[in-house]
Amino acid sequence: AGRRTGTGTLYAEDAEDDANFRRCFESGDPYGLEDPKDRTSLKHISYHGQFQDDQPHGHGLQHFRNQGIYEGQFHRGMRHGRGTWTSADGTWTYKPISTNDESVDNWDMDKMHGVGIVEDNKHVFENVVYVEGRCQMPFTNQGPPRSGFEESIVVGNIIQKSRASGKKKVGPSDSNASRPAHGRIRRWFGSRQNHESESRFWKEGAVSLVHPTSALTSTPEEDDDVGVMDMREGTDISLPEEDFLISGGTGENMTMNGLYFKLSATFGEPVYKMVKKERKYVFGVPVARFLYRDTKHNVWVISALPNEGPKDQPACAYVAEDNQAMHPGAITADWYVYDPSDKKMKQFGVPDEEEDEENEAAGATSKMIVAPVDQIKCVAVLGFELTGVNKTLIKACSMIRHGKELYGRPVYGSESDGQYLYWFRKNGDLRQGLLDEDLESDAIVDPSNLFKHTGHWIIAHRVGETHAGPTCVAYLEDMAVSPDQIPQGSRWYVAVSQNASGKAGYRYERSSSFKLVLQEAYLPSL
Repeated sequence: AGRRTGTGTLYAEDAEDDANFRRCFESGDPYGLEDPKDRTSLKHISYHGQFQDDQPHGHGLQHFRNQGIYEGQFHRGMRHGRGTWTSADGTWTYKPISTNDESVDNWDMDKMHGVGIVEDNKHVFENVVYVEGRCQMPFTNQGPPRSGFEESIVVGNIIQKSRASGKKKVGPSDSNASRPAHGRIRRWFGSRQNHESESRFWKEGAVSLVHPTSALTSTPEEDDDVGVMDMREGTDISLPEEDFLISGGTGENMTMNGLYFKLSATFGEPVYKMVKKERKYVFGVPVARFLYRDTKHNVWVISALPNEGPKDQPACAYVAEDNQAMHPGAITADWYVYDPSDKKMKQFGVPDEEEDEENEAAGATSKMIVAPVDQIKCVAVLGFELTGVNKTLIKACSMIRHGKELYGRPVYGSESDGQYLYWFRKNGDLRQGLLDEDLESDAIVDPSNLFKHTGHWIIAHRVGETHAGPTCVAYLEDMAVSPDQIPQGSRWYVAVSQNASGKAGYRYERSSSFKLVLQEAYLPSL
């Protein structure tokens, strides 16, 4: 008996309890009540697709009853390459990103690994990064169980019990599997002929998605000083980009509230920055705060400088008890926050020992007094959803953080839809806007630098396009440092049609419905 190479179907062990299946098996007739192309018909099929050397290898579909379906590439019995996992109820999908050459994988040796797209029943999240089965953005669901084919040879009697019937059987009955695969014994229906698979087989080992060049690269045809940038390079899966929304500060501590976006060129240490204007009397005063991990004290810190460590000052905070949190979204302990009443740092929810002792000394009934300080919340932010796009040329999508800043502001992109969100200075120079800020310089801690020049928030098909440029589909003149600061009710100029004259570009109208909606991360129920 040879090893199975070709296309075939495996059935779950309990298929033999189905009278229809058993009748087809014993008569040698095809079992046609399930069709891999019709997922709603799947009941007993556990795998349908290509095989090599008795293992799923190539393109196939794997069905986990009451859990979900994986369809995509296999390598020696494991999910490997590009593939899509869909939950049984259809509310959660993990699939590869769209690329011209399909070079970006999202599975490695049976685990979700790489860059993919996550869809639930409310949102589409692009450029979601998984590393060895663990999502690097703290919002998403778990994937499928292990395929169960590894180290197993998918062979065996179709039904491992002797039968008195002399009727022909479909498939071989030469040897037994070394151990049940996928938790059950597999039933084989299919061809055994050797043929060359039409799908591309994937080499062994981990597939690296790290590109040595920057994710912002010039397009080949543009060599002038001020061009546009193509941001369709692969994503470094070891450095997922995410921002964080800080809230809960009151009074003097309100300065901390806002969106902290991740800075690039921070020498491997995550640093997040927030800059805004605060109303002081009749003027708007620029303020800045930084969120970072202080390696000297092993604490997460919010302070006015990116390298000064925890400070007992207004609008500053730190977390001392959660030193295992590798990113701000993993922080579970309450923050120490400045209490203006006695000018000390206090932790929310912790009794004030001094006041409690005074009560006891006065003979009063002992009562736990909660420190009257702010409770700071830190929530991961996925990006911004484009809404109100009806009757425009803007594609509804989620804009996810990109790994660079432009003019000191974050850049967002939706690679599958080819749209990017960024701020561009009037009459600006793209290369000047791409200069990295030096964490040791005075410029980065002087927030007024970001308000010296006017400019536009722009949505375009290429980064660096000016407002009303050939690929710009929306723009708004505003000096906000991040999109969440754009005032509610702002009326964007949105592209509604091509220029009637045939000239490159669009015709714009002001819109009262188009908006950027901040998308917070969340943990769905499992």
